[in-house]
Amino acid sequence: HENAQRAIKSDVTIEKLNNLPIKAKIVRAKSIKEDNLKVFSEIEEEIISQISGTTN
Repeated sequence: HENAQRAIKSDVTIEKLNNLPIKAKIVRAKSIKEDNLKVFSEIEEEIISQISGTTN
């Protein structure tokens, strides 16, 4: 959430953040099995990357 806050302070709109491609993976994350928790780390990295890309 800190990255998203920084993006918003840099005038990135909520709409732009809401339309990031990673959103679909976040929605599906609730179906990830506990024995595959590594996927959450991968999703987190992708979130950070996509949010960072909005401020460039």
